[in-house]
Amino acid sequence: MKIYLAGPLFTEAERAFNLELAHLLEKEGHEVYLPQRDTPAASGPGRTATLFRANLTGLNHADCVVAICDGPQVDDGTAWEIGYAWGRNIRVLGLRTDSRVAQQQDEQINLMILESLDGLSSSVSQLIHTIRHAKSK
Repeated sequence: MKIYLAGPLFTEAERAFNLELAHLLEKEGHEVYLPQRDTPAASGPGRTATLFRANLTGLNHADCVVAICDGPQVDDGTAWEIGYAWGRNIRVLGLRTDSRVAQQQDEQINLMILESLDGLSSSVSQLIHTIRHAKSK
């Protein structure tokens, strides 16, 4: 399966977690597009447009998006990628290892994000199990 791995990538800890998760998914036989690793470097005028287009290409080629949903709020870029994938009918599987709730007891995360997911796993092992048994959307 071609997986686009969406998640925050701004701290050393986030990048290390993303890389480890990508490696685990690749060991399962999946092709993983990880923006922090697979998006070509860009600089100068048009840098943001170049990065945006590269990530959009990765999203459009994905069979599934795995979205890391940790933190008090889902990362804004990740939230956009979830919405885009949902709108394109691409399966979205969330991973939330964070035990905090959003506002209500039935909302681990923002309800718009939650309802856009095809599943929400609370551990990496649960996510891998879910992907192993996922059927085409």
